Amino acid sequence: MHSYKTVLTGVIFALVVGLAQAANVVYVTSFDNDSVLKFDADTGAFLGVFVPAGSGGLNGPTGLTFGPDGHLYVASFVFNNTVLKYHGNSGRFLGVFVTEGSGGLQGPMDLSFGPDGNLYVVSSYAGGVFKYNGRTGAFIDHFTTEPSGGEGLRWRGGFMYASSHNDDTVFQFDGRNGALLGPVTNGFLDWATGFDFGPDGNIYVASFFDDSVVKFNSRTGQSMGTFAINCFGPEMIEFGPNDDLYVASYFGDSIDCFDGRTGAWKRSMYGSGLAGPMDVAFRSR
Repeated sequence: MHSYKTVLTGVIFALVVGLAQAANVVYVTSFDNDSVLKFDADTGAFLGVFVPAGSGGLNGPTGLTFGPDGHLYVASFVFNNTVLKYHGNSGRFLGVFVTEGSGGLQGPMDLSFGPDGNLYVVSSYAGGVFKYNGRTGAFIDHFTTEPSGGEGLRWRGGFMYASSHNDDTVFQFDGRNGALLGPVTNGFLDWATGFDFGPDGNIYVASFFDDSVVKFNSRTGQSMGTFAINCFGPEMIEFGPNDDLYVASYFGDSIDCFDGRTGAWKRSMYGSGLAGPMDVAFRSR
């Protein structure tokens, strides 16, 4: 008969193992080839094409995210200004989720489902963040008119954050009403693109023309120095398995993986058809 302590230890171990094994596939938008590809996040091995080129009208895919329903949502940046929906297991096209230019959307970059279950899309051209019904894709409102030149989008602790390549900073917004609360990074960036919160709670921002990722103190906003280098046009970034940092290197045609504690390069992922990667998302097999 197992003691309570033994059983509890086993449960904790199972949870830890489950978390370690989760999110071991990285999905990548290939902007120049209008597709979504898959890689093994642990080894970097190419796993094939997930969304074929042009499927459902996909043209210049930028941001991607898995929704609460388990399906994949991809921003289609070039010409059609839409968000398209694909089956989360097969990559099969399921339909247009946000119709062309809905609510005035232009140049959709990153997208994220908020804590309210609705979909938020940051716009590079129209400015600000657009809010859509998380179940139907219907336009709700222009949630905030800032930032201009929007790039990345994240939610954390009830607040929404968005980066701007025009202002070279990350802004914080009230997650309830979209009110601008101010910039949360203060330091030199050259065309700020994607960003993410690290396992240490600090903010990491891609500096596109510096080919680097810069670390900022999340409490003071002050730069803590360059974290990762030689990213070759970093677009969206995300901390993934083992707390490593994954960077979509647009000019490198690769996903570059860096140690999430030290910033040391670990490996790069390449694949047939990966051209101009823009964003990454993680999921278990």
